[in-house]
Amino acid sequence: MNLLRLAPEVQERLLGLQDQRAVRFFSERRLRPLIPIEDPQRQMRELERMLGQIRPETVSQADAPTTQRSLEHVTDRSTC
Repeated sequence: MNLLRLAPEVQERLLGLQDQRAVRFFSERRLRPLIPIEDPQRQMRELERMLGQIRPETVSQADAPTTQRSLEHVTDRSTC
């Protein structure tokens, strides 16, 4: 398998992934269907479609500030 046959834009998108779920999602096996696609724009569309298949985190972003405030409260309490 030659991942270098992926369009440069696709390679950059994959290398720039920050979300660990997405990084783990894109194994070599999952990328294989993109290799025979010669059109770079179609490769990118397929990659974006695959990115859409990744499930969102179970913890919502709205919960994050509450958790942060709770931690700050505990920290403030320990310094008294």
